[in-house]
Amino acid sequence: MADEKEIHLNEDQQELAQRAIRDLRFGVSALSKGIKESEGLDSQLAFNVLRCCDHNLSALGEVLGIPTQTGQEIEERYARLREANERIHYLEGQLGTSQAPAATQASLKHMCEQIRAWWELEGFGHVSSIRFGDDGCEVDFCCSLFGYSSSFSKTPASDRQQRKLWRESLVERGFVLTGVDRDASPIDSDHNREILSLLFVSRLPSSVIMSFENQCSDKKSLMRGVKVFIRSIEEIHSLPIPEPDLPHGEEPL
Repeated sequence: MADEKEIHLNEDQQELAQRAIRDLRFGVSALSKGIKESEGLDSQLAFNVLRCCDHNLSALGEVLGIPTQTGQEIEERYARLREANERIHYLEGQLGTSQAPAATQASLKHMCEQIRAWWELEGFGHVSSIRFGDDGCEVDFCCSLFGYSSSFSKTPASDRQQRKLWRESLVERGFVLTGVDRDASPIDSDHNREILSLLFVSRLPSSVIMSFENQCSDKKSLMRGVKVFIRSIEEIHSLPIPEPDLPHGEEPL
């Protein structure tokens, strides 16, 4: 066509375009893997991935100068979002003044316990720190495989068996580990990072991974931790946790 022309991007635009393409590829890959799973694709995960793909596709179109929506549609969407955000801000202000400080402190403590119990259930078992702020919650999740290793344990054989089962459960879920017994650790790789990313997306859809912590050992990079920011702290209440131990004969409430 006569009006066709090449698209030339500067360095900043190239990085933005590559970032959008990388995130699109990751999202489509997550859907592909989920569809192939025997238990089926998680509907919440599919919803979140498609929303992210929609956002990244729009961002890519903006960088390339190729509109993916009409200007009117975009303006209408922004107008609705501004109106909704103003309403949410007003309601949050009303809610913030209606709850006693003691109740707020108790609620935060409960959410901390929920986060720690969930991370233990997922197979890691240690949370370094939890910090609540104006816009959400920042958590340092430890990826070192602590547990079942006390030198003063009264049940060393049982501890070794529990640790073996613990390690095997992580391998079955796709994590690649290095070392054996007490030295077993997840390696820091794109594969393990992707599995962790999918875990957080499925359990805490509003969360964002801020950084990974690693450590070099025997020419291998070991994954030691991941810093995550949870924008919607109400999602913490829906995290699965282990069933409490009840006295014999009692039923859970």
